[in-house]
Amino acid sequence: NARRHQLPKHDQEMLGDCIRLVDYMFQSSLVKIVVQAAIDFCHRVENSSKMFILQVSFGEQNMVFDPCLEDFLQMLQDLWVGTLQVVNAVPSFLSVRQYDPLVKARNHQTVESILRGDRDFHKFTEAIRQRIHGDITAAQRYSDKNFAVFRRIHEYVLQWNEDEFNSTARSHEELASDMHLMKEFQEDLERFKPHHPVGIITVDGKNIRADLTKVPEIALSAMKNALAEIARRKCAEANQVFDSANKLLDERPKSLNQYADFVKNYNEIRGKQEKMDELREEVESMYQLLKQYHVRNTMDDVTQLEILHSKGNDFTHKKVVDAHTFILEKKEEMVE
Repeated sequence: NARRHQLPKHDQEMLGDCIRLVDYMFQSSLVKIVVQAAIDFCHRVENSSKMFILQVSFGEQNMVFDPCLEDFLQMLQDLWVGTLQVVNAVPSFLSVRQYDPLVKARNHQTVESILRGDRDFHKFTEAIRQRIHGDITAAQRYSDKNFAVFRRIHEYVLQWNEDEFNSTARSHEELASDMHLMKEFQEDLERFKPHHPVGIITVDGKNIRADLTKVPEIALSAMKNALAEIARRKCAEANQVFDSANKLLDERPKSLNQYADFVKNYNEIRGKQEKMDELREEVESMYQLLKQYHVRNTMDDVTQLEILHSKGNDFTHKKVVDAHTFILEKKEEMVE
């Protein structure tokens, strides 16, 4: 009988040890889950590519990532802190009040404290941090180097003002140079690759391309319009100059005074001929440049340019020659 009474008492004493054992096993399972998660994450980071996307943009001197390296590492740290808080918030068996009479020993470690002292947990979380830090650093070097060719476009975009451009007078040469620059920008942007993989990081530059593409198109269009206006005005001016010169050279004076005035006009025109030819060539070069940039001329522009060709050729090959012949013939007549 005494033995039968001792067995329940012994079993009751063992119940507390059983509760502690189950609690330790439960905590161990939570620790293993978190450590295994860190291991799996580490293996994925080591064996994967293009896991994370960083938006890239131009900074004052270097390229800027969103999120940046510091923010990314802080998010990673917050992930582990949040994970520890979650598992640590799971109630242990020893925290159940009804087990208090059965459990005497209270030397209880939290899951968080166990994980913070776990070598594997620290090893793999640090390996993850180092891999991410290394790849983002490499992506930074890559971006600073490969986006450098587009920085001049970025700087041009920042200072571009269409209203200011349209209100500022520019020469044909300045516009030709500016248009060539816009063409260079567009050719550079054709080689722009929006996505660049660097290890587990993908550098996303599609927003940069969208921002850089717009202004060269707008600027080139404004430059074409400005050049077409200058060409139209210069063509009208050249037509007027050649028309005036041709009319003076068409005169055939009979009196000596009129002849003297004609010779004077002829010599003045001959003195201006080089500039007249340059004006004509400038107009033709402007329309040729507009053609290269696929600008369609209006019918009036085409007509005025054809008139200039006709008057210019007439001036060079006929009017000047005939006037010079007349002067020589008339001079002999005057001498006689």
